[in-house]
Amino acid sequence: MNNKYNLDDYKFLISKIETESGFEYLAEFREFDFCCGGGETVEKAILEAKTNLEIYINEMERLGESVPAPLQEYDFSGKFTLRLSKDLHKKASERADYEGVSLNTFIVEAVGEKVGCTSMNEVLDKFERVISKFTIAIINTSAAVEAVNRFNNMTADYMQTKLKSDSFNYWNLGGKKLCKI
Repeated sequence: MNNKYNLDDYKFLISKIETESGFEYLAEFREFDFCCGGGETVEKAILEAKTNLEIYINEMERLGESVPAPLQEYDFSGKFTLRLSKDLHKKASERADYEGVSLNTFIVEAVGEKVGCTSMNEVLDKFERVISKFTIAIINTSAAVEAVNRFNNMTADYMQTKLKSDSFNYWNLGGKKLCKI
């Protein structure tokens, strides 16, 4: 791998995904849309993600694509300004009152739910995009193999025709026919 960055320089996001059989974990790299790993444990998801990242970067380099630099880490204060429409502000306040928590706690929990848990539909959408990209690569590879096979068949047909023609001269060496150059 010629990448000037260490694989450990790339940070990942871990999501807990609900599946039919329980929960699994997904490790995704922020710099690469289609590179991730999954597993029954966080550790397995990270290991698969790093393995996939190495393959992904090698393939990008092979294709001459630029490899993105790792995103920089920032210090966060935990505070930010949030603007809501009046209607959304009212609905959020009413829901927070109903749940018996402050508006701040309600919003923190809502963001936590959204950030900390990826829906199965989101995972399936991402998986479909990855499969689509691999399908295109397979189709392109298949087309190239078919072109090589057609060329080989045409060459073999041409050689057979030439070998059968009277205008083609041979040297006979030890019982083997050799083309005269």
